[in-house]
Amino acid sequence: MYNYIIIGGGISGLSAGYSLKKKKKNFLLLEKNSRLGGVIHSEKIEGFTIEKGANTVLIRNHETLQMFKDLRLLEKLKLPFPNSNIRYIINNGSLIPLPTGFKSIFFHPITPFTKLLKWAFQDFFAKPIPKDVNVKEFFTNRFDKSLYENLVFPMVSGIFAGNPENMSFQYNFPKIYEYVQKYGSILKGFKNSAQPKISQEDKAFWNKMFSFENGLETLIHHLETFLEEHIQKNTQVTKIEKRENGWVVYTNNQVFETENLILSVPANVASHFLKDLDENLSKQLSEIVYHPLWVLHFQCPTNAFPQLLKGFGFLKSEKEKLNLLGCIFSSKIFPHVSPEGHELLTVMVGGATQTHLVNEKLEELVPKVQKDLGYHLFLKQEPSLLHHQKWEHAIPEYSMNYHELEKALQNFKNQNPNIKILSNFWGGIGVPDCIEKGVNLKF
Repeated sequence: MYNYIIIGGGISGLSAGYSLKKKKKNFLLLEKNSRLGGVIHSEKIEGFTIEKGANTVLIRNHETLQMFKDLRLLEKLKLPFPNSNIRYIINNGSLIPLPTGFKSIFFHPITPFTKLLKWAFQDFFAKPIPKDVNVKEFFTNRFDKSLYENLVFPMVSGIFAGNPENMSFQYNFPKIYEYVQKYGSILKGFKNSAQPKISQEDKAFWNKMFSFENGLETLIHHLETFLEEHIQKNTQVTKIEKRENGWVVYTNNQVFETENLILSVPANVASHFLKDLDENLSKQLSEIVYHPLWVLHFQCPTNAFPQLLKGFGFLKSEKEKLNLLGCIFSSKIFPHVSPEGHELLTVMVGGATQTHLVNEKLEELVPKVQKDLGYHLFLKQEPSLLHHQKWEHAIPEYSMNYHELEKALQNFKNQNPNIKILSNFWGGIGVPDCIEKGVNLKF
């Protein structure tokens, strides 16, 4: 019998395994596929290094930084090129750089001085909100419609692939929600919040984007090597069964017994496993929406790319009728991802606000995206499609129903202390969030 069995070999499950191995626990990680990593999936194509899923990741917690130290990955990091912090918004048909410093923010068309003063005044004297509201409602009421349309909507639809009108402010922006509830004001919250203690040595990596020579999947390969004797791939779990002294895990080829169980799987899979254990939680999990998303990789010659255009990429404001959510200038951030003389663009299409596009045939969608890229980036040559990846269940949406989900999860936890649910549908969707949750998991 094992002390722990982890079902699922994505970054959450691997992080839990990493933590258990450091504690010298007896455990097994089961993965149904022949590869680990879930949505972290890199590939070399024609000299380009593409990311099929997660694209840009920050080192923004101590758990991630310590993992990289333990796996000896810090020396392998590829840090972003200078000026990659410049981000753009397409607004009124124009590519507008967002302000990058204190001075530039006062003379920006989206954040003019008079509006900044108004927004700051409204926030500083605001009171705590009586209850959770959707993301659109909070930012529109707290500030105004223009801030929501030009700054909040692009971020939420482009990064979360969600619909701000359905998304919970509390669960999608937990830190800001905490500030609002405690101080009334976001500004007061930032002013009074304690900053993480970071050593001088670690400051070189803290809050920095990163990649590796062979892509983000390098992290997965190092975790796999670290956990090698604890991993069993090509093992499909079909059923879990609660026993007096633990759990029985049934798979396509073996039956295992364990004292404790960690479910590191998507919501619909967790719902299936828990149907006979907790009908209410199973129902709540089955209702979590994962919006579909296209990830399209385009390449074009460097001489077709405007020399003055640098930075991270662009998102679009709410009113813009583009055939994409946003574009990452992948090779402008990390030059090593494309061969010399070529540029790599990573485009996201779909999500909650572009369901009509995600269901289009690829041969109909690609020319529309190529036209949008060529026009807004002033490309001298049409970019060519290098690779496409469709995620039918890309990113879970933290909806207004999450209050009921929290109650159901807490009740399940009280009734079943020897099983934990660990996934990106709860407690943060980002890779650093998943690492932090996995490392800090306690029974």
